Amino acid sequence: MLTRTLLIAATSAAVVVGAVACTANSTQTAPSTSPSSASTSQPSVQPPPPVTVTVTSTIPTAAGGALTREPCELLTPALAKEYAGDDAAQQNSVGDPPQSVGPSACYYVGSAGSVLFSIDPLPTDPDAPVNHFHVITPDNELPGLTFKAYRFGAGESVVVVKDGLLLEFKVSNDQGVEANWDDDVKLAEAIVPRIG
Repeated sequence: MLTRTLLIAATSAAVVVGAVACTANSTQTAPSTSPSSASTSQPSVQPPPPVTVTVTSTIPTAAGGALTREPCELLTPALAKEYAGDDAAQQNSVGDPPQSVGPSACYYVGSAGSVLFSIDPLPTDPDAPVNHFHVITPDNELPGLTFKAYRFGAGESVVVVKDGLLLEFKVSNDQGVEANWDDDVKLAEAIVPRIG
């Protein structure tokens, strides 16, 4: 009976040592134990070394096709140059007196004109300009688009409503006058599908 108990203990110890060696992905081999050596010494079982897992993640930018809500990732320099000229440069303020563009808009000025794109939550305040002037109505809707777009005043801009957001697109000529709604719509068609 004692021999049988020692044999079971030795076999169990060999299995534990073998499992630890496999888990640790070690090249060391487990010491062999026999019934006679099991009675004189206990096998040394050491815990496996800690495993370090490194996870790397890359998030593509909007220019690469990923969806975003960052205005200046959506209105890229290349896109701005199509409307404002090859010398178009990003500006931090607009108007006279200058007002900050802020984090919800992107604005470029060049020799051919300017381009402005903003992205904000859809306003609920009745005094917000888009609500006060009743912009979002069937009379102002631009037909034939895959998204809801509306004219915002004569010579002002085009606004798009998407997922609770109000997007504004305004392309102006070098005199600061709204170029035409066609340019605003083309700009919207380039940007709206990339908004996530």
